[in-house]
Amino acid sequence: MGATTGYLALTHLGEQGWAPLAILADGETVGFAMWGHDQVDDACWIGGFLIDRAHQRRGHGRSAMQALIAMAQASGAGCVKLSYDAENLVARSLYGSLGFRETGEREGEEIVASLDLEEHS
Repeated sequence: MGATTGYLALTHLGEQGWAPLAILADGETVGFAMWGHDQVDDACWIGGFLIDRAHQRRGHGRSAMQALIAMAQASGAGCVKLSYDAENLVARSLYGSLGFRETGEREGEEIVASLDLEEHS
């Protein structure tokens, strides 16, 4: 998981309050996510979300996203936000199926999507 190195550097340096999370399946690390809470807009942000290529298409991404959504609900946040490359149709489909809606905002070159936790309950 080479992309994880850059994300870990961000979390280590304390960039934007990101916390690293390992995604596990049967005791094995299969992915990574960064987690942050933005007090300004009361949103939990998921960043750097990835599942190792060898473990994709097994439901790990969906399960991990559902766990992250539950964490956001438990934190009392109003919504969950994330961003993704517009050409990543797998991510767009997964997030849409979980209730995320594109906001029209951009985070750099990526599309921002949001899940309203009051509607999601």
